[in-house]
Amino acid sequence: MYKYFIFFIVASFLIAGCAPKNQLVKDVTPDQLGKDNGECKLEAQKATQFDLSGSALVQQIRQNEALENCLQSKGYVWQQESNEQQNDIKNRYTQAVTKWKSNLEPIQEYIINICRPQEDKDYVKCINEKNEEIIAASFFPDLQIKTSNVLKESKNQFLRKEITRKEFRDVVSLLERELWNKMKERMNNDIKAGVYTGKY
Repeated sequence: MYKYFIFFIVASFLIAGCAPKNQLVKDVTPDQLGKDNGECKLEAQKATQFDLSGSALVQQIRQNEALENCLQSKGYVWQQESNEQQNDIKNRYTQAVTKWKSNLEPIQEYIINICRPQEDKDYVKCINEKNEEIIAASFFPDLQIKTSNVLKESKNQFLRKEITRKEFRDVVSLLERELWNKMKERMNNDIKAGVYTGKY
């Protein structure tokens, strides 16, 4: 499902100029969006076709209101657009993610090409030697440190032969996904709050 937006110009926004823009949103497919919008436009036109009072602008405002009411009855809800500060934070995080991936790529290649072919004990030692670089590459080092600490026990289990190399790598993949989800959650919260808490 995709989130599509239907924008409306409200008279008070035009007059005030500085008021925040809002939008009606709902998770729908493009086909459903077109269907809902078409039905509500038709309904709004019918509801206002015999209203000849007021100027053309007033009539347009009334038609917009009828359209909004129809869409709200179909489950569309108001959501405020991102302001300039939120957009700035979003752009900073986009750049941070790009830099993070760029910094992480040579480390990952080293682990794959140099560490993995080694025997179990040397394999883990080789990964451990890259740990500080991995933390330094992250723009949320505290989250990376927590992930690294959780991974320690899995490394010990692997060295004690309690889990296989494949199981160990599966744990690493799982922790990496969890880390990315936590990073996305923090970024989204920062964007909503209009603050940047990343390292760079």
